[in-house]
Amino acid sequence: DRERLAGEAVSRQSDGSPTRLRGRVTDVEGKPLEGQFVLVYRDEGMIGRPDLLTTSDEEGGFVLNLAKGGKYYLGARNRFGGPRQPGELVGKLAESPDSSVEVADGEVVEGLAITMEEMW
Repeated sequence: DRERLAGEAVSRQSDGSPTRLRGRVTDVEGKPLEGQFVLVYRDEGMIGRPDLLTTSDEEGGFVLNLAKGGKYYLGARNRFGGPRQPGELVGKLAESPDSSVEVADGEVVEGLAITMEEMW
């Protein structure tokens, strides 16, 4: 099921778009986390279905191809769907109080960091 979701996630991205977000998902000790769902929202509440999602690769890396520039809110979970559960790994964009990033049309923002920790 995870592979199907990941495939759907990639297919919803704007292939070939010059507007991109790139970064890395790690645990609190800095270890890369593979297979995490990186979620992108246009709404600050970050609730409901994300506008875009992808999964992190074996080095924790992710790339999000956006249709256009704007303000986006990023988060990550180790499972997709439903409310967050105790014991689930969750994370938000580091070094951003509201987990947001702004990107201009045609811009590539690199070096984004999402740190995940277990939720209680």
